[in-house]
Amino acid sequence: MHTEKLLNLLLNLEISEDTKLVTEAIIALNGLIAGNEPEKIEEKKEEVYKLLDASPLNEMPFSDAVLLKKIGGNKFFAKTAREYLEGFFNTNAHLLKTNIEQYILERNKFIKNIETLTGQLKDLGFSAHYSEDEYEVGITLPDKFKNLEAVARALQDWNLFVSYLASIKSEDKDVKISLVSEGSLSIFVVVSTAVAKSINFFMGEVAVFYENVARISKAQLETKFLENQVIQEELKASILQEKQKFISKSTDLLLSGLELTPEEMNVHRAELSGRVKKVLTLTEKGVRLELVPPEPDEDDVEPKDKSEREKTMKEVRETRAMNAKITPIYLALPEKLELLEEPETIPLIEPVTEEPKGESSDLKNLGTDEKES
Repeated sequence: MHTEKLLNLLLNLEISEDTKLVTEAIIALNGLIAGNEPEKIEEKKEEVYKLLDASPLNEMPFSDAVLLKKIGGNKFFAKTAREYLEGFFNTNAHLLKTNIEQYILERNKFIKNIETLTGQLKDLGFSAHYSEDEYEVGITLPDKFKNLEAVARALQDWNLFVSYLASIKSEDKDVKISLVSEGSLSIFVVVSTAVAKSINFFMGEVAVFYENVARISKAQLETKFLENQVIQEELKASILQEKQKFISKSTDLLLSGLELTPEEMNVHRAELSGRVKKVLTLTEKGVRLELVPPEPDEDDVEPKDKSEREKTMKEVRETRAMNAKITPIYLALPEKLELLEEPETIPLIEPVTEEPKGESSDLKNLGTDEKES
């Protein structure tokens, strides 16, 4: 557990505008339960749920969500707190008041501990790990990666992918390590805004891919009782199709907007698709990727810089939205997927025979960002 990263998480929990609002709403809910007012209880319960669903803490990166769970705070914040509270309402109604009262005591104690611990860490000279203007890309390897060769290979595949993105965006390919986390093998490197935007879109596609895999896997389980080998093979084949679709779409997305000849495009697609496939394979083995946006001070900006700051904040909000989507998907995945074995030869891409025409409006600037100063 990296102390400075922990401190940043604790501070975010402490200053989150919804923390106090949720506390007040749950206390009010408990009072209504004590007074046995069913209609008002339902209204207040929905108010609590809405606060938790709208919490900015839902946008925390994967490693922060894991860290929050490790320190026992996941049941008190954001959507995971809603899931916990729903359990009280879906079980023995006679225990509802007791459970809510106990929950309030535990939550208040946890928040008090946050305040105490942040003060102690600051007194010891620690500072929160975050950046006001730089993006960080992180990779976290599961505990089973204990073989040094496997670790080296995973880091190499990830580094080659990030470096290749930097090269096609005309950025510096040298990576600058910003954080190495103790406890679990997590490494974060600083990347440019152009590369961060590419990775943001890429991770959005990772989220869509695993949503589709989860849907197909559910169908596999629901039809297993039929003992129909044909159905199972068709579902397994559809997962492989999703995998190939992901590789092809992600490759095209990452190359979108670049001014290349058809020959150059073919070369880049062949090279990049292989690297995309290796990164996807890492995620199948339990490796988790994340993109951590900067935390700009929105108030500390000159009037003449407001337009540029709004552009920056728009990109930051896009990354936060992506994290809100992919983090719960990551948390729900098994550490290793057994579903994605594939034949030795599956065509990854179709050759480009002419210059790509037109660009998606969402992606038209993906490859043409100006290099950061």
